[in-house]
Amino acid sequence: MNISKIYFGAIVPNELSKFYLNLLNDGFKVKIFDKINNREIYNYFSTEVRNTFLWTFNIKNVDDFSGLANDIVAPICNNYYANIFEKENDIIVCFETGIIFVLSKNIDIVNRYLKKIPDAKLEDMCLKSSYEIHKYTDIMVDNYYEAHIYAFIFELYKKIYVRFLREELLISNKYEYCNYKFLDFKRDIYENQVTNKDGYVVQVDEILNLYSDLLDLENEFYKIYKIKKSVVNKKKIKILGIIIILVVLLIIIIKLGRK
Repeated sequence: MNISKIYFGAIVPNELSKFYLNLLNDGFKVKIFDKINNREIYNYFSTEVRNTFLWTFNIKNVDDFSGLANDIVAPICNNYYANIFEKENDIIVCFETGIIFVLSKNIDIVNRYLKKIPDAKLEDMCLKSSYEIHKYTDIMVDNYYEAHIYAFIFELYKKIYVRFLREELLISNKYEYCNYKFLDFKRDIYENQVTNKDGYVVQVDEILNLYSDLLDLENEFYKIYKIKKSVVNKKKIKILGIIIILVVLLIIIIKLGRK
């Protein structure tokens, strides 16, 4: 896989199944990873990440799966968090959140399958439309070239999703909904160890400022939480004040009634 740049875009998540079908009808195939032929990749990733990101390692009967019609394969893919499609030298990686990556030297492929985000919007979110895939600097232990490409995609996805979620939080102000999505993402994706084979992921996270992005999002949640808590406290104080006034009035009325 001699590719150095990765492009990204996004579609509405509920359109993914249709997008998958279009890819399949255009000649793309689900990339099926094999524990023997792709041993480098299999050994590199943790079980949790493999099951989420590279689920085709778990296909028991490859021939049966490969023989399925496209309109059956597309809904199957829609049940998984991430899917990888390939056609000749082109790779398309899709996540259930609607974030899509294209690895191709053919700009026509990039333009055909990516719904690009306006540059002004990307700038607001501190993102770019394409990223250079980081090459591991420790050449003494660089034995996972292809695995590193997929690791970079996975870490880049984390960064982009965190920025997307921050944008959604600020625009929609749906605190509970966004917080629910964030906690799920953090538990199921972000906090899972990617690998223990080398320090590549650590390098990538530093280059992408992944932790800084996560901290920024958590700070936004905290600021909204403080505002909501302040509003609730003010309401409680107001209600308590009303109750006190009513009690005082009731006592006065009772005393007047006894005279």
